[in-house]
Amino acid sequence: MTESSSQETSNALLTAAAGSYIGPNLLWFMDPNKPLESEGTAQVEGNEVRYTWSYEGKPQTGVMTCSFSDEGVSATLTDSWHTGGKPMQFTGDHLADAIVVNGTYAAGEGPDWGWRIELRVPGPSKLLIEMYNIQPDGVEQIAVRMRADRR
Repeated sequence: MTESSSQETSNALLTAAAGSYIGPNLLWFMDPNKPLESEGTAQVEGNEVRYTWSYEGKPQTGVMTCSFSDEGVSATLTDSWHTGGKPMQFTGDHLADAIVVNGTYAAGEGPDWGWRIELRVPGPSKLLIEMYNIQPDGVEQIAVRMRADRR
């Protein structure tokens, strides 16, 4: 795939998803069987996805900015709660219906943990954002799921 066709494919996904969304945001934090729910919003424009949600009634925001090449996707995530407002770097792939990127973060003493973000467009008026924690031993656990409908 050439760089221009790679960018066209990637931009086609985000172009198709362009717009405003609203829907439930689930956060798995302390109890893996009982996620915390809040209203979430998302705005897709250009190569950027901005979203809002809340934790214990406090508003939270995030932005994921993507850039595309033949090698795949590079992304930067800055989230008021998950990254403490500091940018986190990711790399990954873009598929026909998804962008999937992976990064790592320091989790205190010991090896870094992984963080995967999956941005999917499961239908013409749907947006799905999922984030996963990945333990150093490879065990994955869902951390965030926002299923949103176009406004």
